[in-house]
Amino acid sequence: MKVNNEHQSVGLLAFYFISCFVLTVSGMIFKTVFVVYNYQQFSDLGFTDIVHALTWGVRFDLASAALLSL
Repeated sequence: MKVNNEHQSVGLLAFYFISCFVLTVSGMIFKTVFVVYNYQQFSDLGFTDIVHALTWGVRFDLASAALLSL
């Protein structure tokens, strides 16, 4: 029986991107929960500063998620 390798590689690539996306989103959720839980430590920052700091870390989240997805 012949196995189609093209469909298998597309499935692996889709799994990689889905796992990378899920890990990135979960990292952002955990960071947001951390900021909300420890808001007293970040009370001197404005809302836009906190959002800017969280979005600035997306590149690090993507890099670590890509490494863990492999």
